[in-house]
Amino acid sequence: MASNLGASGGAGPTGPALFGDSPDPSWSSLRGEAIATPTGAGIEENKRLWDAGAGPPHTDAKLRLFGTTGEPRVVFYRDTAAWCPYCQKWHVADLRAEVAPELVNSPNDVLLSSCSVCGAYVFSNEVWLMLEEKRIPFRVEKINMRSYGDKPSSYLAKVPSGLLPAISLDGELMTESLSIMQTLEATFPEPRRMLPDRESPEFQEAVRLLNLERELFRWWCQFVFRSGDSSRGALEKTLDEVNSALASSPGPWFLPSSASEDEAANGSPDDGFSLVDLTYVPHLERMAASTAYWKGLQLRGNERWPSINRWFEALEMRPAYMAGKSDFYTHVKARWTHLLSHPCFPSRVVLKDIPPQYGDGVSIRGAEAMKATIDGTDGSWSLPLAPLDATQGLEPVSSDNNPGEDGARHEAAYKLIGNAEAVAKFACRGAGRGSGWNLLPGRAPLSDPNATPNLEILPDVDYCLRRVASALLKGTLDEDEAALKRGATSSGGHPGTAAAVEASLVYLRDRVGVPRDMTYPAARQLRAHLNWAIKTLK
Repeated sequence: MASNLGASGGAGPTGPALFGDSPDPSWSSLRGEAIATPTGAGIEENKRLWDAGAGPPHTDAKLRLFGTTGEPRVVFYRDTAAWCPYCQKWHVADLRAEVAPELVNSPNDVLLSSCSVCGAYVFSNEVWLMLEEKRIPFRVEKINMRSYGDKPSSYLAKVPSGLLPAISLDGELMTESLSIMQTLEATFPEPRRMLPDRESPEFQEAVRLLNLERELFRWWCQFVFRSGDSSRGALEKTLDEVNSALASSPGPWFLPSSASEDEAANGSPDDGFSLVDLTYVPHLERMAASTAYWKGLQLRGNERWPSINRWFEALEMRPAYMAGKSDFYTHVKARWTHLLSHPCFPSRVVLKDIPPQYGDGVSIRGAEAMKATIDGTDGSWSLPLAPLDATQGLEPVSSDNNPGEDGARHEAAYKLIGNAEAVAKFACRGAGRGSGWNLLPGRAPLSDPNATPNLEILPDVDYCLRRVASALLKGTLDEDEAALKRGATSSGGHPGTAAAVEASLVYLRDRVGVPRDMTYPAARQLRAHLNWAIKTLK
């Protein structure tokens, strides 16, 4: 049924409402229940902290003060999706120009200007992480990428090219990522530096590692986005080199800490985490998802690369990284932007992470099992869900990042309830009519900001979502399942209504994104509970 969504025109004619005007359970009562949970209360407290410029890193935190007072000197303009990882203007050549000028024009260079599709640089992510790691006070302005909709005129008035990321430092605007990073490093040297001194051997090692990242990126593209697996050996060999580089460092990071023993003993923030690590983050994270999905090559948990896995595990202990960490499905398929939490819903559009920039990867025979797990078609999105594990499965989740089943369900419920009216209308696009916007070159296939929802079925979709939220909060299905079945069987001679509601829930399920909407554990629960509702309506 998912193939009938979007531009195809929806699920066909509908009939009378399935559930009438049943008010129970109401969104207001569900909201009260959600806030009363420990998870809901914690999110409420964090929202108060974020409004005050405090609290943990999070995609919803638009003001970061780090204990300071007054207006931040930095305004950070980033894409609403948090970062576009594939439209880049790399700083590698600029670093090499000072260390080894003869290597600047190496045939292995991949130096691209900003992508004409989305107008975002890879460093949106690195700049965000750098601001958090260096504890530089900043304010966030979110700007959508071109592949997901038009940029606001207010931003184009400041940056006619529309490029991202950008910062305003003391009122001076800059868009070149390298300039941004260098300026932040020079202007805010404390409490930690993200690059070694340019005269040091560590700086030359940083340049070597950045060159290696370019080589890794090249073979990843060859492997994932071309047919067959002839480049697999070259990619694995390069991953071996990356693993060896990490193994040679005393800590989990690419470079050793520059802090003295006394400084380390006194709690120095310099643990070796550097701009080199930031540069590897976007692509290694996406490699883990894409090589599994399209080629059946598992990177996470692979015993061949223990140091890479140690690096991932260390990253996942850093709150700034976890604030922007995605899941495999979001990387290879669908990402929406703040749909469940953003008050300006109509202007927010669905995102698709890897494919808009490169096109889909090319699958090979033998990748079917991993692909089915990531897509949820093998039962991995069906209740009861298998427990999350720190060492097993394609996407390990450490105990520090695992809220448990109750916590994950309650987060999903809180997020759904928090923007329920907008979410219900959005879901009705599944039985509505697409505009064809997403079919144009450079557009995200799962995005259509101009789609028309079928509002005739809005009361039924709204009711189903209330039952989904209720089941998420209670952790039991019987009462809500019985209510859904009564509506499904009452459709009688009007099966079009049930089919349209079902299509709407499928549309919504396939667009739950991490971390924009919720964490990975919560997204698993919402997807699975939507699947439960879909199955119940059949």
